[in-house]
Amino acid sequence: MRPDDVFYDVGAYHGWHAVTAATAAPDSDVVAFEPHPMSHQQLCEVVDAIDADIRACQIALSDKNGTETIGETSEPRARLGNNADGIKIETVNGDQYITEQELPRPTVIKIDTEGMELNVLEGLRTNLESEDCRLVYCELHPTLAPQEDVEGSVIRLLEELGFECEKFTDESKNHLKAKKPE
Repeated sequence: MRPDDVFYDVGAYHGWHAVTAATAAPDSDVVAFEPHPMSHQQLCEVVDAIDADIRACQIALSDKNGTETIGETSEPRARLGNNADGIKIETVNGDQYITEQELPRPTVIKIDTEGMELNVLEGLRTNLESEDCRLVYCELHPTLAPQEDVEGSVIRLLEELGFECEKFTDESKNHLKAKKPE
């Protein structure tokens, strides 16, 4: 993290990454996105308890505006789906939401959205194209994604937007680091 970074924690859950970013670079802007009502409430409680300067948004970033359902229980694996069971949440096109809410444009983005990674990236395309956006960390969930070959699609999209991608596995999870050359 750099002092002037704007860190987006997409799929923040209870905010571990957002808190780490805010602590590592106290002068940076940190925005956490967590759509699940219970997880969002716990995220806000964490932010209040440590008095961190983190903006918490109860919204699901995506490629389109709409409504989806998410699992009723507040757990790290709660995921969006088009089924009747669960809690209704709002999804928004990320670029549009950033503009409408006058959020600072991201320079570093962490995405952990339980299979919706490609949708999030597609919705942030304009911000990802910006030369200011320099780094994306993404936890890939190919078995949960609605698309075939989501991993390859995510990598192709990021490379198309000027990022160099490095995939690594950690504790049986697939992660991707995408960085723009300096």
